[in-house]
Amino acid sequence: MKSLTAIIIIVVSIGLLYFYAWPQWQTVSELQAKHKQLQDAQFKAQELTKLRQNLVTQYNSIPPEEMEKVNKVVPVQYNPVKLAADLNSIALRNGMIIKNVSFVDKKDISDPGDGSVVAAQPKTPYRVVEVMFSTEGQYKNFTLLLADIERNLQILDIKKVDVVRKSDGEKSPVSTLDFKITLDTYWMN
Repeated sequence: MKSLTAIIIIVVSIGLLYFYAWPQWQTVSELQAKHKQLQDAQFKAQELTKLRQNLVTQYNSIPPEEMEKVNKVVPVQYNPVKLAADLNSIALRNGMIIKNVSFVDKKDISDPGDGSVVAAQPKTPYRVVEVMFSTEGQYKNFTLLLADIERNLQILDIKKVDVVRKSDGEKSPVSTLDFKITLDTYWMN
């Protein structure tokens, strides 16, 4: 009888271990793994918070004059009037006047016009605006104008320049040329 009782106690113990303790052990193991993942995530979040604070401190330490220059490279606001005035002031410094200024937002030109289907373009953090204008003057003044546009802080990519000799009734030693310029500029979305 003693051996039967011992066997029953052993079988009940094994049954309890298999049906109760083992599932609880697996649950505890899973919770420990999740706890480790959460601790790792919390550590990474703390590192990122420190990095963010460091970057914010560095950003705030930039002098306002320098931030103005950075904001001129790719302006935050779309302001075609200011751009036209800036281009005209550059031209005036070089003895030229800007005429016939037009702006075309490149996102508005996505339709090819031939009825074909165009794939959607990925969203970019900036918009591209095509600027077209004309001016007239001497070639040397035009080269100075282009050099000043090149040195301008705002990004201006010259795409096309058309040059036509202005027809004068009389032949002068210094010829005046008509210039049509197409350039791209960028604005933050």
